[in-house]
Amino acid sequence: MTAVMSSYGQAPKKFALHKMDTSVNNEFEEIQPITSRDGQSLYFVRSLNPKNQGGKDSGQDIWIAKKTGDTTWSAPENMGMPVNNRENNGILGISNDGKTMLISNVYLKKKMDPGVSMTTLGDDGKWGPPVTQIIKDFTIQKGFLGGYWLKDEKTLILTMKSTGSVGREDLYVTFRDADGTWSKPLHLGNSVNTPGFEISPFYSEEDSILYFASNGRDGIGDADIYRSKRQDETWTKWSKPENLGPFFNGEGFDAYFYISKADSMIYLAKENPDNSYTDLYYTHLSNLKEALKRLAESKKSGDNILAGEKGINPNSPAGKAAKEAEEQRKAEEELNKRERIVIKDFDNVLFDFAKFDLRPEGRNRIDKLYDYMVTNPTVGVELIGHADSIDTELVNLILSVKRSEECKQYLINKGISKRRILTHGFGKQLPTTTNLTEEGRQLNRRCEINILPDNRAKLKLEFKPENMGDETNGTKKPVVKPKPPKPGKK
Repeated sequence: MTAVMSSYGQAPKKFALHKMDTSVNNEFEEIQPITSRDGQSLYFVRSLNPKNQGGKDSGQDIWIAKKTGDTTWSAPENMGMPVNNRENNGILGISNDGKTMLISNVYLKKKMDPGVSMTTLGDDGKWGPPVTQIIKDFTIQKGFLGGYWLKDEKTLILTMKSTGSVGREDLYVTFRDADGTWSKPLHLGNSVNTPGFEISPFYSEEDSILYFASNGRDGIGDADIYRSKRQDETWTKWSKPENLGPFFNGEGFDAYFYISKADSMIYLAKENPDNSYTDLYYTHLSNLKEALKRLAESKKSGDNILAGEKGINPNSPAGKAAKEAEEQRKAEEELNKRERIVIKDFDNVLFDFAKFDLRPEGRNRIDKLYDYMVTNPTVGVELIGHADSIDTELVNLILSVKRSEECKQYLINKGISKRRILTHGFGKQLPTTTNLTEEGRQLNRRCEINILPDNRAKLKLEFKPENMGDETNGTKKPVVKPKPPKPGKK
């Protein structure tokens, strides 16, 4: 089943996703669609736009468009300062009266820190200076912070990597107290959170259903949209997350699912395969029910394309794919428990700016890694992609994952089993050196290589790679690295 997409349009009466027109989408990136409660204003985030505060090479900005018809919008306007600045600015939600907004990050004099701020709309029609929100026992490791502010205005779902996370960004909930402060973030539990990332939450209060994007489950593409029903008042018990299926999810990155009840519309962000940026799409709310109905019918017929689902005919293509996915999951789980060993000769593979293609010297390095893995057939390898600081957290996260996947596919094409390979991507979170110079940024555009020896035996260095060259001119000796958190493969 494939969703039909139209670029412009009439009211979406057909079973189709519609790409928002060029008044909203441009050649760069749009994410995080949120409407005002009356459905008349659309807020979203743009990246790499020359009209952002600081220009195209700075951070993300929040933009606003006004509804002019059933499915048409005015030319968006940048919210401007003081809400937007040169850093990454994001929106978490709008109050019911449209006069208060929660936004990501804490605004300091010369920098931004992770956290949450509030801005209010003045009588002059301008948004005021962001005010820091106090969240008790708030701890976040470096990385992306997003969320969704519920319409009760007392509940905030956050996505972040904290000390209690099981993988990359996990979902948490915090509640506003009478004094205006927020409670300690509560982890939503492992029914929802995975070793991968869980981002872009939306919560439907009418039926207690949470929608979110994850790359930590067997899905269709790089990241898929799921939904899960809250089981009780604890916020830690959830139904098994359900993939929304191929109507909403494709081969790329799909996220930022948002339901606007005022106009019975669904908005979301989908990756553009031509440039890896995301654009905004919309469809009628009734198509959610129809999409889930068709997905259920496909499961009954044994033609479900989603791996890992129960009830699939094991002899069908989908059944065989599900079995293969489960075996791969078990293999990666075993690899992830192994000791990490860094060997200097397998140091970082470097990449060109904004690209994930292997350079000739990178292929030579992976060729030597292939020889080593052939000679030592019980070892596994962990490939960890990284990016420099230019561009947004989201773009760099996707790019870093693609860099690790490119190295993995090169090994697979040469004959190495994918069950011997782990891949992760950390975006720009873990630079190896400064990002203030081009030389430093080049070193940060990398894929790290960790050797994973079989735990049942000591690593036998039967083959020692020689004359591999050294892209980084490193001189460090082989060291044993501690296991990182278990980030999901995208």
